[in-house]
Amino acid sequence: MDEIKIMAEIQPDPSKCRFTVDRPVYEGAVYFRSREEAKGSPLAEAIFAVSDQISAVLISGNVVTVTKEDFEDWVPVAKQIGA
Repeated sequence: MDEIKIMAEIQPDPSKCRFTVDRPVYEGAVYFRSREEAKGSPLAEAIFAVSDQISAVLISGNVVTVTKEDFEDWVPVAKQIGA
């Protein structure tokens, strides 16, 4: 399988970061407001596991939007999500 390419883009709302993947990761759209809601979704579970500050995950086609509670630098969190 080819290497997956992910581009992170911090949104105008600094609590959100959008990750665009070079291929679809989910057909349709799904929104998780908590770690508990994410149970059963390996991708959402993995994203919530990156930081206790993550408060929501939206997955739609090839785009994943992550919301976190604090306004700390996204770079370390984004690197872990894209790993």
